[in-house]
Amino acid sequence: MIVAERVYQSVLQLPEPLQAEVLNFSEYLLLKAQRTAAPEDENAWSSLSLALAMRGMENEDTPEYTLADLKERFSSMGGALSSPARSTIEWFRGEYDEHVRCGRCAVGV
Repeated sequence: MIVAERVYQSVLQLPEPLQAEVLNFSEYLLLKAQRTAAPEDENAWSSLSLALAMRGMENEDTPEYTLADLKERFSSMGGALSSPARSTIEWFRGEYDEHVRCGRCAVGV
């Protein structure tokens, strides 16, 4: 007797509530197996998508960015990357003061 037949014969001997538990568990195992296989499929699709998006661009001239270019760009953000809480309060001071004054969000969020 194969495993599936043995499981079926065993389940037939159980009361219905326990049969439902076996069904739930087998569905869980099925989902777990599908999730394990899914990342491999996703990686293949991502690679294909990237390859298609970049098709024909291999020989194009692209700008060369230096570390100095990146430092200049991010420094112009006023330190927002180093302290998101501080920069949020600085940029949205009015809304922040309103929240503190009213004790709640004025727009109901």
